[in-house]
Amino acid sequence: MHPCDHVRDLPDTGLRGAASFAEKLRTTFGETMGDVTVSFGVTDARTAGRTVREMLHSADVALYTAQRGGRDRVVIADAAMAYATG
Repeated sequence: MHPCDHVRDLPDTGLRGAASFAEKLRTTFGETMGDVTVSFGVTDARTAGRTVREMLHSADVALYTAQRGGRDRVVIADAAMAYATG
């Protein structure tokens, strides 16, 4: 299988709610699809900044952190991730 990136906006959900949603998705994929790993990077406007570019960057850094950490996990972005470069 090939990796796939997907962005989902969850208005009025909050950071913890979005992370909970991502965890439920991760668990469901694992239960229904077998030998699959699913990683998520979760962020919000308070952590990442208000622009779409800033939020995508923050979520992307969190996703790569999840993948480097062994995959099949959810990582919530923090302020350091939001402003990380490279």
